[in-house]
Amino acid sequence: MLPISCFHVIFTVPHVLNPLALTSQDRFYDLLFSAPAQTLLEVAANPKHFSDEIGLLSIFHTWGQNLLLHPKMHCVIPGGGLAPDHQRWIGTQHLFLLPIPILRKVFRGKFTAELRRIYREGLQQPRRLLPVTQAVRAAGAHYTPMALGDVCQAGSGWTGAGAAI
Repeated sequence: MLPISCFHVIFTVPHVLNPLALTSQDRFYDLLFSAPAQTLLEVAANPKHFSDEIGLLSIFHTWGQNLLLHPKMHCVIPGGGLAPDHQRWIGTQHLFLLPIPILRKVFRGKFTAELRRIYREGLQQPRRLLPVTQAVRAAGAHYTPMALGDVCQAGSGWTGAGAAI
């Protein structure tokens, strides 16, 4: 293993979307895989935040510690990336590789925009559960910090930096 720090970022969605995860698993979980990766790559490539090409490893979890449905994506990111010319490694000396508030905003935007798109295309509507339009509205509107962004530097313990969509 390379002697670099690593960061652990967790992307989670509001519980109000659980019925969609159960009734439209393929589309919902595809989205839960793609939105975090796109978010991390886009924010890291932005010169305001890092401007380098990062790598990442994603691990998908569907259940929480209480064994209830709680879909989330864990991402492990090396503490740096390749320079735009791909000739050198640029590491970070900061506690956070990427700004959590920006990750939260970009992830929420990507996830809800795609959720709206697949809903317009006929996302399966769960019966006797929260209507999809309300779920989409809740996901895009006001979710407070929850679990996107627990950050870990290898060898230095955990620090919290909550976020969610």
